[in-house]
Amino acid sequence: MLKKMILGGLLVSLAMVSGVALAQAGLTTDGSTANFGVHSLRAGFTPDPKEIAVTSGGSLDASGMSLGAGCRGHVTAQPDAIVRWRGSSSNLRIGFRANTAGEDTTIIVRDPRGRYHCHDDVSSDNRNPIVDIASPRAGRYRVWVGSYTAGENVSGKLLITELGTVTP
Repeated sequence: MLKKMILGGLLVSLAMVSGVALAQAGLTTDGSTANFGVHSLRAGFTPDPKEIAVTSGGSLDASGMSLGAGCRGHVTAQPDAIVRWRGSSSNLRIGFRANTAGEDTTIIVRDPRGRYHCHDDVSSDNRNPIVDIASPRAGRYRVWVGSYTAGENVSGKLLITELGTVTP
């Protein structure tokens, strides 16, 4: 009886872990390449903000990946950018500004601890996404810029800043 209980508990645990792994299996989280490059930044970098030309979108629907609250949009498996962060700062802000006003995009950031930070719209008037990470730890931040609408690709700038006054 005890063996059956232990085996049953192990199977339930394995199913739970496998479900999370399968849900997140669509995103490449351990690679060292990104669609629009790998960028090394340290606290106090200039010019601030760092701007990277990016085009959003992809064939994967992030809303079904169990990444966390607010994680949505259509993205590629490979991150759009990898930010290698070093140094000590009170805040790291990562956002996306579409070249054309009104385009609807999302952002997903995976921090060095493996946690996901997601956002959709800054406001009802601003459909650009933004993520703030307080006291960012050193390491790789993988960034996906998604399109809210499937099949849509939005050109714009990925903005990385330490300044709380910069908004996309």
